[in-house]
Amino acid sequence: IKTQTTPCVIFLGYEGRCGLPSNFDANYCFGLGYVAASLVDYGFTGMMAVLQDLTGPGANWVPAGMPLTHMMNIERRKGKNVPVIKKALTDLDGLPFRLFSAARDSWKLADDYRNPGSIQFDGPFSNHVNF
Repeated sequence: IKTQTTPCVIFLGYEGRCGLPSNFDANYCFGLGYVAASLVDYGFTGMMAVLQDLTGPGANWVPAGMPLTHMMNIERRKGKNVPVIKKALTDLDGLPFRLFSAARDSWKLADDYRNPGSIQFDGPFSNHVNF
């Protein structure tokens, strides 16, 4: 059978690079929603839902509410003092960035990621982190 094909260029942008959320992503977002609902239910306003100790299993994550005022600083903008959430810039001398810098040259050429295949929500690899 002879067929004729015509290439079609398409730009998928961000959507083309995205995949399904991992098991961690799904659990993390569910946990944040649960914390947010609990904060509202108990009448805590002006709070951001957070989960701490994320390196362990989900049962050990610590739910909390962070008051927005704890993240605010007063800055002078257009001649007035206004409350703003200060930018958190990457510390280029900090340990996380140094670890990233040490690994990134290898990542250019080597297959350094653990990838058990398509996203798995159940089974022996469902809670593995790709890096």
